[in-house]
This record gives sequence, C-alpha cells and structure tokens, in this order.
Amino acid sequence: MKKINNKDIIIFMSKKIIQSLVSFLALFGVLLSGYIVLIKALQTGCSTAACNAVLNSSYASLFGISNASIGVGFYLMLLLLSIRREWLLALIGIGCATLVSLILLLIQAFIIKDWCFLCIASSSTITGLLILITWLYQKTPQKPSIDISFGLILCGVFLTGPLLHYGVNTVINTDLVIIKVDGKSYTESAIDSELGLRMMTLKNQQNQLRRNWAYEYAIEREAAAKQVAPGVLMQQVFPSQPSIASINAYQNYLEDTYTIVFTLPPSTRIALPKTPNRFAKKGPDNAAFQIVTFSDIQCPHCKTKHHELNELQARYPEAIQIEYRHFPLSHHPQAKLAAQGSWCAGQSGQFWTFLDETFENTNNLTQTGLLSIANTLGLDSKAFSACLISDESQAAVEADAREGIKLGVSQTPSVFVNGQYTTETITAKSLGLTN
Repeated sequence: MKKINNKDIIIFMSKKIIQSLVSFLALFGVLLSGYIVLIKALQTGCSTAACNAVLNSSYASLFGISNASIGVGFYLMLLLLSIRREWLLALIGIGCATLVSLILLLIQAFIIKDWCFLCIASSSTITGLLILITWLYQKTPQKPSIDISFGLILCGVFLTGPLLHYGVNTVINTDLVIIKVDGKSYTESAIDSELGLRMMTLKNQQNQLRRNWAYEYAIEREAAAKQVAPGVLMQQVFPSQPSIASINAYQNYLEDTYTIVFTLPPSTRIALPKTPNRFAKKGPDNAAFQIVTFSDIQCPHCKTKHHELNELQARYPEAIQIEYRHFPLSHHPQAKLAAQGSWCAGQSGQFWTFLDETFENTNNLTQTGLLSIANTLGLDSKAFSACLISDESQAAVEADAREGIKLGVSQTPSVFVNGQYTTETITAKSLGLTN
C-alpha cells in the first residue's frame, strides 16, 4: 500500500479548495453577467456615466445579442465543466474567453476611451479562472472525456445565455395595448411613434425637472453652508445675466461638490434613417456616440450647436460621429440656398469646411456670397454655380427636411444622440467621456 505523505494531503486539499473556488467564480460570473443583462433590458443604467457609455456602445453586443448574455451561457458552461472536473475543456474555454476579454478591454481603452467597472469585474473573474484552471490542469492532466450527449448538453447550457437575452427583453419590453378605438388596438410604442418629438420632448422635460430638483437641493445645501438664503447665493454666483456656459459650469460644480449622479430613464430611442450623403458625417460608423443634428444655417443657436459638436468630435474622433442634416426654416430666406451650396461643396469633399464658412458669414448667404465662399475654398466656380441652382441640390436638401418632418422636427437645432432626442448641452461629461 502506498504511503500517503503530508505533501499529497496538501495537494489533495488544495485541489479541493481550488475546484470549489472555480465553481464559485463561475457562479459569480453567471450572476454578474445576468445583472448586466437585466439593467440593459430595464434601461436603468449603471451608477457611472462611463459604464453606461461602454454598455451602450456598438461593441457591447454581437449580432444583436448582448455580450453579457453570451457571458451567462459561457459561465454556466464553465460551471458544468468544473462540476464534471473536465479541466482540459475548461482550459480551452477560459483561454478563448481571456482573448475576447483582452480585446474588449483594448476597445474600452483606445476606442471608447472609458471604463465599465462591471466589465472590469468580469475580466478580473476570467483572469482568476484562467490561473486556477491552469493550475488544476497541470495537477490533473487528462484527455477530454466528452461524448456526444455531453457535448449537446454543453451546447444547450451555452445557448441559455442568448435565450435569456431574448426572454428578458421580451418580458420587460412587452408593448402593452393602452388605447382602443372602434375595436382597433394601439400599443404604447405605436402611439409614441406617431407623436414623435412631442412625446420625446415631454419625456425630456420630465428628466429636466428631476435634474433641476437635484440642483435645487444642492443649492439649498450650499446656501446653508454659507449661511445665506438660496436667492442671495444665486445673486452672488450670477451677479449679471448668466450665459449658458456659466450655468453649465456651476451645475458641474454642484455635481462634483455634492456627488450628484444621474441615472435617469432614457428617452425613447428611434431608428434614424441613414443619410445617402456620406460626406455629411464626421467620425467612424462604429463610434460609441452617433449624434445627428437637424439644423438651419441662418439659425444662431444652430451655429452654437455646430461649434459645440465640432469641438467635441475633434477631441474624441474615434468615440463620436456627428451627422449634419439640413432643415432650413421658412422664415430664414437664405438658409435653403446655403444648404444647397454645402451639398454642392460636399461633392468635392468640402462639405464641412463650406458649412463652417457659411455659419461665419450668415449676413451674406446670397448666391454671390456663396460663390465667394466656394472660390475661397478653391472650388470650380462654374461647376459650383450650376450645382447651386440645380434640381439635384434642391432635392437633396428637401430630402433631409422631409426626414426631419417625419420624425416630428419643427425647430432647430434638433439633436439626436444614439437615436434619443435631447435638448441638453452635449459635453464630454454628459456622454461619460474622460477629459
């Protein structure tokens, strides 16, 4: 009989402990991934804007199935393998998962440029599992003892993740019938879609009221600390008529000082029709934030928004794509012709430069003034003049305007961030991007 020494006992006990730890970490991974699936379905978001930026990016899903739901299936499969002590198969699986995890971390670091703490927790879990499973396989080298029936079971267990994705979203996002007219049923989403921006604006106003409540609460705290009335404090902070920039700066101060975190319910997300004019986009198509603006060149607020978005996109060229849509208003007589001029400039790759110039020269947007801008940019004068009054340029601008009308756009600028209408100032902080 072989004598069992203390070293064998220690190895045996270590294996038992580590096997249990692998099962525990796999179960933790199931719960963590399931939690991410749930908050995405409920649209409650994380506690940080950076986390939301990652989870709402195009990299957070594969073929319409969230990475988190795939993670649920993977961790369940790993849990089953740990129970069966199939360490070679577990090692192959965790090795693949480690590679995918590394790629996703690099995407967060260099493309999205933000970090999701839930994703980092999952990556840390995978790293820990890789170390533990590698140790177990070294201590118990084995050939895979898989058979067809067990293989089918593994596949079935893995598929529970994607099935969970569809199941949770189906249950949570059930579109209820809320109105019946003459026996015909109308769902909430159908009615909201018909109401368009009117409903989206109302939901944005609800969120703005909630934001204002938080700021008012913080102002009361600030006033109490300085032993003055809130009204007196506001007079001290804003001795004259405040600008939008100064209001935003003070709100940022309140958020930082009193640790205000907003996880407000998002407005309705709509599918925006794609523009046929690729030159009217700036930034990659897979950007985490796709911002579409319906704008009027003669509108002063549109000029401010244009500069705001241009500067933001220049700071985060890989994370943000901006798209310009023309929506010339009838009370701006030169806006449509200027819009046609920018479309013509776009045919020569000068759309954005021409747009910048028109916003800076809103007092001279006549045909002569637009031709002068074209000459400054080195465009062919004859070709530009012909294009400016052509049916093609007019049709292109009118097509943009029609799309805006379908969405319910009635004023400019009208801005959509990832399909969600917003009237708020768009900043790196509001998007959850690092400075």
